[in-house]
Amino acid sequence: SQHAVVCTDEWSAYPNAVGKREHITFRSSKGSNFQQLHWHIFNLKNWIRGIHHKISADHLQRYLDEYYFRFNRRNYSGSNPEIMIKAMLNHAWMPYKKAIAA
Repeated sequence: SQHAVVCTDEWSAYPNAVGKREHITFRSSKGSNFQQLHWHIFNLKNWIRGIHHKISADHLQRYLDEYYFRFNRRNYSGSNPEIMIKAMLNHAWMPYKKAIAA
């Protein structure tokens, strides 16, 4: 999203990557924070391989939205069906052909 705030360390390649989005930089602690980043990427890749096996670039943002929806609610599994039903009721119906970009 163009309204996203991107937080990174001070690596020189990031300003080109974030474009016109708001960009906040933090001084790196000699890579000590990278372990958490690598674990997060590792978990995302394993989720894709395990659930979807492969993904389409056309729907990448939707896959990421689903992953982060699940990730952010991982400790509240008892309420997930309720949250999902409310989300479905608050969005317009989408025909299957549009969902698969046919």
